[in-house]
Amino acid sequence: MWLKDKVNIHLLMALFMKGNGRTIYQMALESKPTPMAGDIKEGSFLNGIKNGQGLLSFPDGSIYEGSFERDVPSGIGTLRFQDGRIYTGDWKNGVKHGKGIFQWPDGSKYDGYYINDEREGYGILHWPNGQKYQGLWKQGLFHGNGQVIKPNGTSIRGKWIKGKRIQSKLNTNASGKTKTSQVD
Repeated sequence: MWLKDKVNIHLLMALFMKGNGRTIYQMALESKPTPMAGDIKEGSFLNGIKNGQGLLSFPDGSIYEGSFERDVPSGIGTLRFQDGRIYTGDWKNGVKHGKGIFQWPDGSKYDGYYINDEREGYGILHWPNGQKYQGLWKQGLFHGNGQVIKPNGTSIRGKWIKGKRIQSKLNTNASGKTKTSQVD
């Protein structure tokens, strides 16, 4: 809450493990004007810094559960967003980095690699209608060789640059007929 003198008062509560021993409950008042990014609920601390397994709850209701290194998510963990999205996979320095699976409430799912919080490298994106893209990604977009497979069995293999298909090497319809085409 903000007071007349514009000092932000936070009530901090934490449950954490001291080493691998007993759970300790801590409560404190803080009167710093800096906003809180999240509030640790359970976990391991080393010299006052989150290290090892833990659970972090954010003000918007999102929850991260997994490994921490030097106070940030690093290693394997799951982030459950308040709106129903879920990411489970590798983290490095607080961002998605390595192999992971991202799921949306509508049934969409990405299973692949991330670099610095962006889809990068090989991955498969499944849409709720049964269509999927499998191939290469760069900075979150289709980029390089890939294939779109539609629910009816039709597939398009081609090359994408920055999310746009520039060349189709092979179009296969459900009956098995193929054709090659260029995209302008």
